[in-house]
Parts: sequence; structure tokens; C-alpha cells
Amino acid sequence: MKQIKYKLTFRKHRDKVFGFAFYLLRNQEDAEDVTQEVFVNLWRHWTNIDQEKVEAWIMKSTRNRCVDVIRKRQTPLSKVYSADWNLISDAGEAPASPHEQLELTETQDSILHAIYTLPEKIQSILLLHYFMDLKLSTIGEVLGVNLSTVKVSLHRGRKMLKETLKARYPDVLEGIA
Repeated sequence: MKQIKYKLTFRKHRDKVFGFAFYLLRNQEDAEDVTQEVFVNLWRHWTNIDQEKVEAWIMKSTRNRCVDVIRKRQTPLSKVYSADWNLISDAGEAPASPHEQLELTETQDSILHAIYTLPEKIQSILLLHYFMDLKLSTIGEVLGVNLSTVKVSLHRGRKMLKETLKARYPDVLEGIA
């Protein structure tokens, strides 16, 4: 029974784990390694994890492992940003894997670049909410903060992101209050 539930959980969350790791690390091989490590640890700790909170456990584990990788690089998260996001094979083909699904438009790339200039906790909240589509309560569990902190940080993050984008693209965002 453990094996069946684990496989279902793996299938449900593997793309999300890889995507989040890739957004944080900006390196396909590192994201793949983190994804593998997260699911190996999930298997090891399966019986100790509250199954109702398994998504939060997985995403928290992913974030923590990414932070470890970044620390080993000795490079702050805000300095790691790279515009090298082109992982799609041939134009016109349907995406076949999570990495191929991560091709970013110029707009997405600009937004991500702006996000990566923000404080790390704000970055994580914005990425988890808008790119990983996690509920605010789950984000709180992932980051170890209460729901009101997530809400306030999300609000501040939106304002900071807007200001960063307005400074970078004043003509495009001219009419936005």
C-alpha cells in the first residue's frame, strides 16, 4: 500500500518539484538532483509524514535542498539569475517533459528577473503562489510562517514587484497607479 500511495504522490508532484527547483536554481542538472533527493527522502520518511500535508512537506524539502545547493555555490539567490531559459527542443513540438514546459516568454523572463531582485522570502512566496499555484496556507507551511505573514508578504511582494517593473519598463507601465 505504501508503494502505491508513494507512486501516486510522486506522479502528482514531480513536475511541481522540478519546476520549483529549476526556478530557484536556474540549472537543469541541479534541479534534477534536488528532485531526486526530495523523493528519496519522501520515501524514507513516508510513514512519519502527515498525508494531508504531504505537498507542503515536499515543497519545503525542495526549498530547503535548493537553499543548501545555493549556499554550496556561495552565490546569493539574487545573483544567480540567468536569461538562459531556452530548454525547448524544436519549435512546434508539444512539450514532452517538465523542463521543456519551462520555456519562458520574454514577459515571463522579465517578471522572473524582477522577482529575483526582491528579498528571498518574498521571492519564494511569489514563486510558490504564482508559478507553483500553491494555496497560501500551504505556502505558510512550506516557509514555516503563519497565514497572515504570507498574506502581508504577498501584498508587499506585489508592490515591490510593481515598482521594480515600473522602474525597468516605465513606458509600458506608465498608466498603472
